[in-house]
Amino acid sequence: MRNLFKTLLLYLPGTLALALVPTITAPPLLRRQQTSVPAQFIGYTYQNAKWEVWDCRTGSAFLISGSYGRCAATASESFIPTNCARGSVMVSGTSSSTCTGSKAQTSCVTGIVYNYIGDERPIMNYQCWPQWDGGNYDATRATTMAPTSTSSSSSSSSSASPSPSQIASAGSSTTSSAQVTNSGPSSDPNPQSESQAWIAGPVIGGVVGAGLFGFLGWWLHKRRQRQKQAAYAHAPIEMHAGEKMTYGHNTVPGAAEMDGRRLHELVGSVPPAEMEGSPIKR
Repeated sequence: MRNLFKTLLLYLPGTLALALVPTITAPPLLRRQQTSVPAQFIGYTYQNAKWEVWDCRTGSAFLISGSYGRCAATASESFIPTNCARGSVMVSGTSSSTCTGSKAQTSCVTGIVYNYIGDERPIMNYQCWPQWDGGNYDATRATTMAPTSTSSSSSSSSSASPSPSQIASAGSSTTSSAQVTNSGPSSDPNPQSESQAWIAGPVIGGVVGAGLFGFLGWWLHKRRQRQKQAAYAHAPIEMHAGEKMTYGHNTVPGAAEMDGRRLHELVGSVPPAEMEGSPIKR
């Protein structure tokens, strides 16, 4: 036992020294944001297990009008579809255009383009694609969350919202660091009202409990009184000699005391005797 104690004394300082060694935490990776993007740039999308730039064809531009966008050859084009109809038709009000070509080129594709991560009012893109057969898509134009955003993206695909370490700038565009906004749980806007609720809860509960106990005691008291009254109502009461009476019933006469006169037995009749008959003739 003594040797074990000495061994612990020898190794204890080294163990404490290892426990007190400070650890260095790597700095968080900040997402990069494009400050200058080409005209054909739409956003970032997740393809082939990695994030890639999603843009229009070279020589065209991504035009935005309100909540809708479209890849157009010139900036003067005014037809920006607002919906897909019958699979291959792009419509905008009373105007329409049909996708032409073969296979996937004949399909009107729906794209949801978010201005930033957590955008609740994204840009809708309805158009034909010459070399895309993956169906509808999601893309994100900015790589940071808005300062006032507290909700996540409403995209139907989880890949539409890039993670901090997965997104990068495209091409040779100039980049700058952007601080990541933490969208953690919001604090209570009115902590005083919460503390008042904690105080009022036990008080109200105590009042309600006292009221219930008081009602129970009153009910038991009234019940005992009714039982006593019922017992008194059916108990026989001695009225006077020779009579008894019960509440709710007629008087029942008791046995009357006999008077003091002597009673004499009356003479009974002579018991019947067999009469003599005539002789029996043989």
